[in-house]
This record gives sequence, C-alpha cells and structure tokens, in this order.
Amino acid sequence: MDDLLPTSATAYDWSFFDKAFAAAVTVNKPVLLMVIHGGIGSGLPAWYTAGLPSDEMITADGATFACFWSPTANARAEAMRQAIADRYGDHPLLYSMRITTDWSTHGEPWFKGGAAGEIAWGDAWDAFRLRTGTPGLAGFVGAKQHYYDVHIPDLIASYAAKFPRHVSLTIAAGDGLDDIVGAYPSTDVRRHPAQLQNCKDARALYGNRFVMQFNGVNATTGASGYGQYLPIAFGPAADINAVTEPQRGSQGRIGSQPVGGVTSGAVPMTAAEFTTMIGNLTTDGYSYFECYGTDVRAAETGATSDGLAIRAALQSARDNWAW
Repeated sequence: MDDLLPTSATAYDWSFFDKAFAAAVTVNKPVLLMVIHGGIGSGLPAWYTAGLPSDEMITADGATFACFWSPTANARAEAMRQAIADRYGDHPLLYSMRITTDWSTHGEPWFKGGAAGEIAWGDAWDAFRLRTGTPGLAGFVGAKQHYYDVHIPDLIASYAAKFPRHVSLTIAAGDGLDDIVGAYPSTDVRRHPAQLQNCKDARALYGNRFVMQFNGVNATTGASGYGQYLPIAFGPAADINAVTEPQRGSQGRIGSQPVGGVTSGAVPMTAAEFTTMIGNLTTDGYSYFECYGTDVRAAETGATSDGLAIRAALQSARDNWAW
C-alpha cells in the first residue's frame, strides 16, 4: 500500500503498478492486482490512519492497523479502490482483483491475535459502539458479527461495483475472527460457517466472478485444513468425499497460493512436497495456483534438481486447469 502514497488529496503514485502492466503487455500475460494494507511500520501509510480515534485502531496479531469498522479508514480505502478501478479497470490484461481489507500486515484474513487479541477487539468495538451509537452485540462476539455480517458483504459489493464484470474478484480464506467450529473436521463444510454463508451469498450475486482462494496450501491439508475445505465447500466437484450438494456452497472456481516457495531460502516445502501439492490441487479442481517467482525461475532455468522437479510438476498439470 505504501506504493500508492497520494501525492495530493486526489492523486496517487502509480509508478509501481504502471511498470507491472507494462511488463505484462510485453509478454501478453494477465494481471492480478492486490493492495495489502499492512500495519504501521509495515507498509501502512500515514495518510490512511491520520486522525483516527483510538477505538478505530487496533494492536493485535503483532501489528497496529485500522479497525474494519472505521468509517474514515473505509472511506479512504473506497477512494483508493475507485482510483485503481478508474485507472486500470478497463485494461484488457486485468483479469482479477484481490479483495483485501484491514487484516494485520499480510493481506490475508488471519488477524485475531490469540486470546489477547480477542480482548483487544472486544474492548475497541465496545468503545466504538458507545461513542458512535452503533448498534450490535457487545464485545468480541459483536465485533465478529459485524465483520462477517456487515463488513465483508459490503467489501465484496464495493469491489464488484467498481470493476468491470470481466474482472474476477478473489478473496483469501482464513479463520479471521474465530470462524472455525473445531468439532468439525476440514472435510465438513460446517467447519467455517460464516465464510460459507458469505461465499454462498456472493456466488448468488456475482456468480463465478467471485472466487474463493486459500493462501497457505501445502502437501497436506493446509492451515486450519483449508486446503481440503475449499474444494469441498466451494469447488467444482459435487461428489468430493461424498458431500451432498445441499451441504455445499455454490460450485465454482477456487484458487491457491502455497505456504512458501521451495527455492525461497527458508524452504517451507521440499520439491517432492511441491509435486504432491500440485497433484492434490489438480485432483481437487483448483482453477489457478500462484507460484512463487523464485520457483518459476528455477523451473525455467532447470539448473538444479529442485528446479527440474518443479518444472515437471507444473508441466504435468498445465492442461488440467481452467481459469
């Protein structure tokens, strides 16, 4: 988000995005845009949080960022999204726009911050309600309800209205504010009830333009089991694990991003695990996979055994996926 620092009240620095589109044009490749809001000290610009009352800011999950109920922060985000849409919305190579909001530092809905975060969210929400007269339940339960029942539907509608219909809208899955029923396994759609309902509602409104995605997929089930959950709840195959259609979300496209790259340095997964992951994603009907740039380059050069393995895995799946 710090690449979009406004140079005045109505102008932004577009140089980073312009370079990305220019590169895409050179090789005729589609573009997926995403703006990660970040946290203070981690990309969040001063203009975004300037003047926010204390109950519209939160310190949780190791970061300080705007609360998702902040009218001022939401208005600033709306203006930024509109500016992006005005500049790039009609670009023929813009295929998708990632839906993001004030989620800690990483642009993904994992931001509660444990037991301490639950207290912080509840306290901030109660202070905001008292000051502004905002209706809703008290404490963490009320903050959670506002997030899933108000903020997320409004956020999806905002993106849908601003970008042309040919631009798909993707949103990452995550437990967010405790959207998890631990009594159910990751193969049961009831495990994440709020996101299930949000997705069903969005699919009913926007069809397959709306795409659920999981960031953190691996060779097994992924964090909180989302690697398994997404194809069962939102994917294209109706008979996965014999889950019947009335239990499912609307069928459609699903996407994925790995927990980390094989050749990124930290080595969160081996090349063999990468191969297993690609096989699982293919079988489960995923529509796309966001491969780390270091892994793509390793596959292109084929200079190492890891690179050759990644190349073979990607080649084996190239004709089996449909964006």
